[in-house]
Amino acid sequence: MDDFIEDSYLDTAVGVEPISPRLDATSPNSAFFSINSDGSDEENDDWIDVKKTELPTNDNFMEELRSTINETDCDAGMIRKILAGRSLTPDADDVTELRKKIWPALLGVAKREAKEFTCEPSEDIKKFFEETDLPVGSINLATFFAQSKGLQPKNWIYLVVPLLQLDMTPSQQYTILHPIATKLTPLHEKSLHFASESILVLLQYHEPELSQKLSDLRVPLNAAFSPFLSSLFAVAKSQAIMSLWDGILQCNDPILPIFLIVVLLINSAEQLAEAKCTQDVVSQLTNCLQQMESDDIPDFIELAINYRDLSPRSHLEMRIMPLFTARPTSDCHESILCAEITASEALLSIAGDPSCLPFVLFDVRTPDAFNQCHLHSTMHLEESVDGDKLLAQLEHHIESLQMPPEETHVCLIGESKNDPTVISFVSQLLKKRRKYLSIINGGFEALQMHINSSESQLDPYQWLIEEKQTEPSKPTSKFFSSFSNFTSQVSSNIKSSDFGAKLKAGFEKTISEAETSLGLGKKNLNRPYRKDPPMFSIDDESEGSDNDEEQLNMEAFLHRKDIKGNWNATGPNNKKFILALSSSQMIICAPCADQKWAKIKARRPLSTITRITSKKKCPEIITFRYTDDTKDTFHLEEAGDATREIKRQVVAVLDALGQTGDAK
Repeated sequence: MDDFIEDSYLDTAVGVEPISPRLDATSPNSAFFSINSDGSDEENDDWIDVKKTELPTNDNFMEELRSTINETDCDAGMIRKILAGRSLTPDADDVTELRKKIWPALLGVAKREAKEFTCEPSEDIKKFFEETDLPVGSINLATFFAQSKGLQPKNWIYLVVPLLQLDMTPSQQYTILHPIATKLTPLHEKSLHFASESILVLLQYHEPELSQKLSDLRVPLNAAFSPFLSSLFAVAKSQAIMSLWDGILQCNDPILPIFLIVVLLINSAEQLAEAKCTQDVVSQLTNCLQQMESDDIPDFIELAINYRDLSPRSHLEMRIMPLFTARPTSDCHESILCAEITASEALLSIAGDPSCLPFVLFDVRTPDAFNQCHLHSTMHLEESVDGDKLLAQLEHHIESLQMPPEETHVCLIGESKNDPTVISFVSQLLKKRRKYLSIINGGFEALQMHINSSESQLDPYQWLIEEKQTEPSKPTSKFFSSFSNFTSQVSSNIKSSDFGAKLKAGFEKTISEAETSLGLGKKNLNRPYRKDPPMFSIDDESEGSDNDEEQLNMEAFLHRKDIKGNWNATGPNNKKFILALSSSQMIICAPCADQKWAKIKARRPLSTITRITSKKKCPEIITFRYTDDTKDTFHLEEAGDATREIKRQVVAVLDALGQTGDAK
């Protein structure tokens, strides 16, 4: 089975080409398996073409949403599934009533009782409302929240503006305001400052050329980002702010606003090049938000998710996510040169963990330190004062791995934390606009410590390559000592008449002593060596294994971000399978006996699925037919959900490829 490349993004509007390879038409038909409940291989009137069923469109998903809210008691999972990243239709008559139910459900406070509160408006907050021309109807709400959290009146107050449009009581508004302010925004000043700085680090990781241009402006950009982060973009007073919050609350990801600002900066690169002060940057970002319409929000959020998924996971978890908690860690309050990853993520990347980016690791320590001990799968990068030569050396190594240099994520390994050598390498590569550049936090010392720790359960001999030391000479074994005695004995009796008998006896004695010293005597023939069973035996029964099949950890695989769903399936001979749906493929897996690992039996590109049919008398039996006239048939307990999600993704792939008309 050919290996196919997974692609999580099918949005061609943003210039991302979907990867959905087709099966070679010249390859022989090799259906994974094929069964039929009535023994016939032909389709007849009993079969229903599931793929022809219409998918919910932008016009009718609102009706499905209304029905689901009433039937499932506003289940957050069902709401996210129906909306699928879309915003509510702004001109719907009941859009306000829907948001009053949907927003609390997405925030997990739908069943929380709203307690009434009373408080006197603060003079400072009154003054802030007057200066910013905010609606006075939310002064009490802002005052109560500021007093409960010990906050000064700043841009976070803009959070109450979208809540006023919901026409709710102040206590109900507070129930929504609290989780938004404490979980989706960096509430405290210090956290807000470092969250703004993290935007520049991420911009440097993805667009180093733009990052350098903005740095040359000598404008404190981090001060420009704070109003948008603390108010969740409400400070811009955009007409699409309600739709934007629809999308942000669906994602329920506190760091998403940071990547939304990254997208705004990249799209406003030309205008920002002329900025003279912080207010110019704020004005430009505000203009971008004010020009957005509700229909632009899904693409806006999809781009931000794209950049998030192309960022080092441990950098986000270690440096950014704690900023959105009540007690940020000390690590996230440190200024850093570039993106940093942990030793754990580096090792997981080498092991091929799908939840990590595929890093190429370069060791930038001295040649002596590298030769003494280094990590498997790493290459040494020689120091050079010429940045062009250094970049050429790095790209040459990457090309030798048959990887595209410009799209490869590179991680540098120094000796320890704040190693001046790795800082020099990073500076030179950033000057040459090298993107996707990171370092290991703690350097090689952190790698060694993690590998040798008992918690990692890693074998240092498999992960580290150490310089071999000259082994001391071993003492002469008993066998050679016995042989020397034997030759002396033979020499002393060389003239004896019974030389032949003595020669034979001497050999037998010497061999016997050698066998005994090696544990090969007759009484030890059937004993296991060092109490271990023999590795090979004539009577051993061995089962062959298919080493060509790709094995994976099921828990890690099914939690990948590009996996849209998975379902248990039954094949012929009652064999168990799992169907996993990604953005471009249907992956057929066979679980192993321990249920933790599985083997990939087939990868079916969604663009090759021509028909999905089911039996009228047994709708759980589903058949998938492909462009090469092969088919797969399964018994699915959740056939309805499975076929609905698969056909939804098939249509999305065909739409992205401009081949909707080709589907039968």
